[in-house]
Amino acid sequence: MTTDAALEARAVGRELAQARHDMTHYLQEEYQLDEDQARAKTLELARAETTIQLMERPPKSLSWFDLDQLAEQDPQLALEAWDRIKAEVREEYQNGRRAARALEAFDTSPHEMAEFLVLREEFSKQYRPRNGIERTVIDMLAQSYSSYLTWLERLTTYSHLEPKTETIKTKDGGPSPGSSTARPSIRLLRWPIGFTKCSLGP
Repeated sequence: MTTDAALEARAVGRELAQARHDMTHYLQEEYQLDEDQARAKTLELARAETTIQLMERPPKSLSWFDLDQLAEQDPQLALEAWDRIKAEVREEYQNGRRAARALEAFDTSPHEMAEFLVLREEFSKQYRPRNGIERTVIDMLAQSYSSYLTWLERLTTYSHLEPKTETIKTKDGGPSPGSSTARPSIRLLRWPIGFTKCSLGP
């Protein structure tokens, strides 16, 4: 086992141990169990789902306690599940899905995700990233430009909807207390300008 692999294995082991400890503590607090009872209940839960059930679940849905359940029943399967999780994450970073997800709202459409991925693809064609670091820079550039477009659209929409003036005057013709003549669209304009600076530099 290489040094990096050994360090990773120890890190994963610590997370599994912490997950079991957290579950035991939760059971103690929630069900007023003593430590021995809580540990026994935790062990029971760790054997509740079969290895087949756990391995059939999508990698993204597996928790540390789920991996601990697998390790309790079959340590080799726990390692295989961890490798599946890493493989899925690696694929999402390489194909741009992870970078796209950072810009998604709860109602993001397929078209919006495709917009980002096509933009990322176009940048990649131009700059030809050679490694992970350069791919990450392309992701950041695509995220910045996508955010720039989002805020520019909001600014354009707002500028067509807002009134010509926002000053509220009193009967004697002076501005009312607390009113302002500042146009919110000017404040919103700082967002796309900021993203442009982030993308293109000083």
